[in-house]
Amino acid sequence: MQNNRYNNFGLPGNEKAHINCTEQALLSVEFKIYKSMTKSVAEWFYNKHVKNGNLPEVKFINYGDTELVYLLTYGDKRYTMLFGQPIVKEGGIIREYELLKKYYYQDKSTVVAPIEYYKISQAYFNKKKDWFKIFKKEVYITPYFMQARCIASQEDGFGIYVPEPKYHFEKFSEKECEIVCACMIAKLISLYDEGSKCGISACKLGDGDFMLDKEWNRQNISKDDTLKHMRLNAARDEINCSLEEYIALLSKEFPMRTYYTDEENRDRSILINHKAQIGMSESAIKKGIEWGMELRRIHGGSAGLDFGSKLRGDDKTGKSVSKNDGKDGK
Repeated sequence: MQNNRYNNFGLPGNEKAHINCTEQALLSVEFKIYKSMTKSVAEWFYNKHVKNGNLPEVKFINYGDTELVYLLTYGDKRYTMLFGQPIVKEGGIIREYELLKKYYYQDKSTVVAPIEYYKISQAYFNKKKDWFKIFKKEVYITPYFMQARCIASQEDGFGIYVPEPKYHFEKFSEKECEIVCACMIAKLISLYDEGSKCGISACKLGDGDFMLDKEWNRQNISKDDTLKHMRLNAARDEINCSLEEYIALLSKEFPMRTYYTDEENRDRSILINHKAQIGMSESAIKKGIEWGMELRRIHGGSAGLDFGSKLRGDDKTGKSVSKNDGKDGK
């Protein structure tokens, strides 16, 4: 059944209600384009990375301001496919792809690393209206983590979206909220790159940038277990500043509610904490800073590491960034 605890992976229904169009008149066309493109990308990925086994199954499971999220299933193998929303400017998706790659090399246990990036275009012609348009999309594919819980916030507090048995939101207790929020701040500090003097910015910590593995022990919640099972799966941008300045910005911005309905209404002075429906407690932020610095001491920070060389393909353990992999689509 669709909604049992093993087979439910996300939102019910299809992506049409969640497509964020620049022109509402194009919604039906965009829906058709996504249906066609997701199938094409699933087949390309199968031919390169899977090859043997079942042909791909594609299922819409979630959405955000930046992407529509799909589950790719090839027999017993599963991956996540993230397609850029129509309102996202060209280049926005590959930017996230490259940043996730960069920060993955800093902490492979924390960051979800993309496997492949594609840029695809498709022409659409409406004979009745004599209307023609070329649609361009960016997409990348990551590993899938079975029924992971996206951390999110609503106006009355932080919580997680749980896929099973039916997709729903569960609000954190006061203790859970304190520890989870502190761990998100700690992860951001631990990922600060001393080599390039950059930290992750344009975060939406109340909108699924971090997730918790299904194995997270909520019944006996602790700092260590939460840090162990917390993963970053979004990195839209980064800010160039010292670590001290980065921490100061975290302390300043995260107690604030910074929610906005569209980009035109966004406060441009807010650099890291985007679209927060509710602020974090100052005590959680203070703990997060302490825990983040502790993580940096344990792992030696990131001073002197040249992550750019890895992105250029010099690192033999990683894959070089491919802007379109020769698959622009027709």
